[in-house]
Amino acid sequence: MIFSLAFRNVFRNKRRSLLTMVGIVAGTASILIMGGYYEYNYWGLRESFIRSQYAHIQVAKKGYWAQKEQDPYAFVIPHFEELIALLESQNEVEAVSPHFNFFGVLHTREGISELVMIRGVDPDRENKLNTFFTRKVGKDLHVNDIEFAELGIQLAQRTNLSVNDEFSLSTVAADGSYNALPLKVKGMIGSYSADFDAKILRVPLKTAQILAGIEGVQEIAILLKDTEKTVFFRDKIIKLLAEKGWDLEVTSWDQHAGYYAQVVQFYGGYFRLILMVVMVVMFFSTLNTMIMSVFERIAEIGTLRSFGASRSLILFQFMAEGSVLGIGGTIIGIVFAFIGAAIIYVSGGIPMSPPPGLTTNVFVQIMITPSLIAMACFIGIGIPLLASCIPSIHVIRTEIIDQIRHGN
Repeated sequence: MIFSLAFRNVFRNKRRSLLTMVGIVAGTASILIMGGYYEYNYWGLRESFIRSQYAHIQVAKKGYWAQKEQDPYAFVIPHFEELIALLESQNEVEAVSPHFNFFGVLHTREGISELVMIRGVDPDRENKLNTFFTRKVGKDLHVNDIEFAELGIQLAQRTNLSVNDEFSLSTVAADGSYNALPLKVKGMIGSYSADFDAKILRVPLKTAQILAGIEGVQEIAILLKDTEKTVFFRDKIIKLLAEKGWDLEVTSWDQHAGYYAQVVQFYGGYFRLILMVVMVVMFFSTLNTMIMSVFERIAEIGTLRSFGASRSLILFQFMAEGSVLGIGGTIIGIVFAFIGAAIIYVSGGIPMSPPPGLTTNVFVQIMITPSLIAMACFIGIGIPLLASCIPSIHVIRTEIIDQIRHGN
């Protein structure tokens, strides 16, 4: 009954109520569109780090991440096949790939030398993990391509190397001797990180072990089926390894991708500022409508109270009117936001130049998440409720006789 009366009261002045709802619709849609824009950027950046560099989970010997540049060969996992089999048996795992990382020097026939990060990989496993590589030129690396290598696109440009060009790769082996191999470029790979593309050189695991003069790997990268289960799976693997008696360190991608956290913090500030502006505009537009609605009906309020209506009932009536405006505007705003997101999706996304530190142009979509919808509903309904309370409380606190006289 109360909401039926609230609906009728709201549309006593249709033009004013519709203008107020337009403000709520615009505010709700803006929150979802802008929030969806940022969510898609966060998702794309996060998945690019996970699926081109780190994977979700990394398993290595304790101390490896702190000292891998000083002494990479001191943290080799010798019998890694058993560990890979254990990890692949877990239901949450999509792919497992061993990595053998160390630094070396690339020499070209033209006399160009460049310090590179050599990553020995199992190409078949690695290709399942690196689904966010934007391959530029050449072919995929295979297990038996021990005389070939893949170069980061920025590294290839800096050394003037193309597909099938020859170069030599040298490094200091585990026993302290100087080791070198002649290799050919099979392909050039590009991720979303300019720094990574400027130093990465991938070779088959066997080639890396020949160069280093040592068997084994230092790191096992684990790609999960669901990013949301990263923390759960990390804790699960820590317990599992402890039960097996393996003294290994388990880390997650966010512990290594500091740039991602900086981007989220930086752009999160922009979104909070936009959110604040939208909330202020929505609040004052609704407050203006509710003030006019309440003060036009002061005599009516006095009459209702003289017939026994309590102050709380009157307050609840005006809150119901505010909620009608909020619910209606929020629902329409959500519908408009989904229509806008669908149009952007069908058109191929919003073209954007590469963000700072990245190399690839992106086409941004709008990712409307359940948390964004919950936020939009809370703001779209909560602000009209708050705006309806302020003038209502002021009016119902006056005496009944003064409310009735106000009409005269």
